[in-house]
Amino acid sequence: MLARIQEDDDDLPWRKNGWWTWSRTAKGRQYETRLRRRDEPGAPEEVLIDLNALAEGKPFLQLGAFDVSPDAKLLAYSLDETGALDYTLRV
Repeated sequence: MLARIQEDDDDLPWRKNGWWTWSRTAKGRQYETRLRRRDEPGAPEEVLIDLNALAEGKPFLQLGAFDVSPDAKLLAYSLDETGALDYTLRV
């Protein structure tokens, strides 16, 4: 099945509150990384959340809710680390 999947891929970015946000998958990595960039020429990428880093040492990880505050200073996300649909919300 992996032969039919493009492992290195960026999703189509979406714009919200002056920021472009998208997710990226990397070859050999199981989970995505969510990134953002200001809607300005030459603005650098910023990592919002790296699910691969959060999944290290855990048998399971699933991202639930995910949202950035309107002022772009806070990130709220929920994670299920058991597979039992028990999500923990983090800010």
